[in-house]
Amino acid sequence: FKSDVNVSLTAKDEASGIRSVKYLKSDKILTESKIRAAADWTEKSELGITAKDKDKFIVYVRIEDKAGNVAYIGSDGAIFDTVSPEITGVKNGEVCYVTRKITVSDTNLDSVTLNGQPSEKELTLDGNKDTTYEIRAVDKAGNVTEYTVIMKPISSVTLPIAEITADNVKSSDKETVEAVAARLEEIEKTDASAEELEELQSQLDKCSGLIKRIGDTADEIARLTDGVNAYDIDKVTSDDKADIEKLIIDINTLLEGDNLTADERASLEALKSAAQELLDRIGAAKAAAESDEIKKVENITKDNVKLDDKDDLEKAEKALENAEKDFDGNYTDDESNKLD
Repeated sequence: FKSDVNVSLTAKDEASGIRSVKYLKSDKILTESKIRAAADWTEKSELGITAKDKDKFIVYVRIEDKAGNVAYIGSDGAIFDTVSPEITGVKNGEVCYVTRKITVSDTNLDSVTLNGQPSEKELTLDGNKDTTYEIRAVDKAGNVTEYTVIMKPISSVTLPIAEITADNVKSSDKETVEAVAARLEEIEKTDASAEELEELQSQLDKCSGLIKRIGDTADEIARLTDGVNAYDIDKVTSDDKADIEKLIIDINTLLEGDNLTADERASLEALKSAAQELLDRIGAAKAAAESDEIKKVENITKDNVKLDDKDDLEKAEKALENAEKDFDGNYTDDESNKLD
């Protein structure tokens, strides 16, 4: 029984009629001698027994007719079972992605069904598919436990990153990728098949690769930014030219890919312009030091100078003064000595 029990006691005797009907509730089987010797009989035609889980009881009845004849009747043993069957290995309403093994347990288990079909008390729910499992367990007292388990393919977890690859992942995708990785980690894998574990690991590896690519891109942006910002436009010289040109090449390589957000791309374009300004400064300093006015008098010495050279020498002197004034910090020591 799973709930309170009400027992009605009736008796009849066609000869003399019934004098009394009494009952005795016991939690164990009594011998005939103990029944006859019992003194705690209750004279009442109805008996209410309150349900208490695992409480066992037997009802004995003493019937006496008006002639003094006595009869004893004993019921079958009974037990209260107020607890529904227990289903372990999964939670009711849980969404699963890989195979799960389920166990149904109950002291008085009567039946188990899976999607309406009879099943054993140990069930295997195949994973990595789009389906719903309905588990119903009933015990002999009529207690029922019903579970619904929703099974989905592993690909449904990774759907948000299905189109993201190492070649197009951006920093703006990081939160999405991390969320997918966390969900994959949370999946209960105890009963997963080898194939399911392999697919899970493959997707986790993909997430790790994407996160690494995001980090690598961020590191490269930082390296290029620090590289360009390390130069002072008023102090950059021809010795820096090759390194700055390499920075521009690396910036262009990053800009040609699809791993940048719009803001990152704009920042790199600005960085590229700053690097080009550095090169332009170096070029302008070189041009100032190699102007036509200066080149025109390069071969004039005190041994071959003529009066006709005076005007050219004055222009060259002015050009040299302007070069030193405008680009004082942009010459190497050798270049400065040459200008001097």
